[in-house]
Amino acid sequence: MIRSLRQRGDTIVEVLFAIAILSLVITGAYNFATRNLLAGRQAQERTEATQLAQSQIESLAAAATQSSSPIFSESKIFCFENGTVHESDAMGGTVPVLSGDDFGNYDASCKVNADGTPGGFYNLAIKNETNGEFSVYVRWYRIGGRSDTSRDEVGMVYRVHQL
Repeated sequence: MIRSLRQRGDTIVEVLFAIAILSLVITGAYNFATRNLLAGRQAQERTEATQLAQSQIESLAAAATQSSSPIFSESKIFCFENGTVHESDAMGGTVPVLSGDDFGNYDASCKVNADGTPGGFYNLAIKNETNGEFSVYVRWYRIGGRSDTSRDEVGMVYRVHQL
């Protein structure tokens, strides 16, 4: 039996070319999945912050119905924890602009987790602006860093009339 001297198979160039194309496809899929995961986490953080702000507004509305509520006489920054007002004395009555906020001046009770328990990375601040108008801020570092560009904020304004 006579065998042919020609062998069948792929050359090294064809194999390298196939590996390069496969690498590009896998890298693209990985980058796409990473971006989607990050976007999902950021959406979750914003949802949690919005819920915390709504909770602070509910506490604000409840405190406004009490005749001896300190919220109308306070010009300081404060937050609520279980219906109790906690002042952030170190902030000096102003909420800094987001880009200059190092999150270090918030009262320990105003640093909460997503479920409202103390000790988390969400920073709460309420400021009595004027005429019963309150600004509610929830600030945090976005996932992936603690740089100047990774700060985020949810802000709401609520108007309450003193009884």
